[in-house]
Amino acid sequence: MPDQADVEHGLAQWIAGVLYPAGPGSASAVATVCRVYRGWPVAAALEADLEAGIAHLTVQPVKDSARDTTRFSTEWQGAAPVCSLLAETAGERVRFTGTAGPGVVAGVLVDGRAYAWRVTEPSAPDLVAAVLAGLVRADRPATLTGASIQFPGAFGVTARAVADGQGGEEIRRQTACFRVTCWCPSPEIRDQLTALVDLSLAGLTFLDVGGWGCRIQAVAGQSADEGGVVRAWRRDLLYRIEYPTVRTSDLPTMLFGSGTVNSTGYVA
Repeated sequence: MPDQADVEHGLAQWIAGVLYPAGPGSASAVATVCRVYRGWPVAAALEADLEAGIAHLTVQPVKDSARDTTRFSTEWQGAAPVCSLLAETAGERVRFTGTAGPGVVAGVLVDGRAYAWRVTEPSAPDLVAAVLAGLVRADRPATLTGASIQFPGAFGVTARAVADGQGGEEIRRQTACFRVTCWCPSPEIRDQLTALVDLSLAGLTFLDVGGWGCRIQAVAGQSADEGGVVRAWRRDLLYRIEYPTVRTSDLPTMLFGSGTVNSTGYVA
C-alpha cells in the first residue's frame, strides 16, 4: 500500500474530518448534512437527498490520469516496534510484566546461554515465565514464582522481550488526478461547501495514507449546474496526488545478538 483505492479512501476520510471535526454524527461545519464517500452517486438516492437538503461529496479518480514518476532507489524503511511485554532483571532473578501476544519474543540469557520463546497467542506474564523456566531447567535449576524466575548460582542473567516490526520498501511512485465533486441542494450551500473543502486541502502538503506521505496539489475546479434527472448545484475540484506503491514485510527484532538458544547452536 497505498494503492489508488487507499488514496481515494484517505482523501474522503480527510474531507469528512474537516466537515465533521468532532466525528461522525456530530454537528456539520457547513449549513447542511453532507454524505462523503468514494465513487459516483446513485441518481435516485442523490435526488432524494438533494430534495431533503442533504449534500453529497464524492471522490473518484480521473480516467487515464495516472503517470509513473519513479525516481528513487528502493530502500527499506521502518520504525522501532513497541513491545507490550516488559522484562526486568535483578541479580539472579528476572520478572515479566505487561501483556504478550503474537509477534512478541521473550527470552533470558543465563551464563551466556539464551532461552527464547515466540508467543503465538495472547499470554499472561506468568505463562511466559513458566515456559522460559521450563526451557532453562533442561540445563540448570530455575525457580518459578508467578511471573518471576530465579536462577540459583548464576553469575550472569539478562531478560528481554522484543516485538516484530514492520518495514516497507517503495518499489514504484506514481501520480494520478482525483475528482472531488460537491453535489448540493442550492448554490449557496455549494459555494460554502466547496470553499471549506478547497481551503482545507490548500493548506495540506502531504496527505497521510496508511502512514505514507502523498503529495497533493490542486489542478482545477469547475462549476456545473445540471438539470435532467437530478437537479444539483455541482462543483468539481481536481487534485493531483503523488503516492508510492509499497511492499511491506514483518521484520523480527534481535533479542540478544549472541549465545546459543534453547540448547541449540542458533544465535538469539
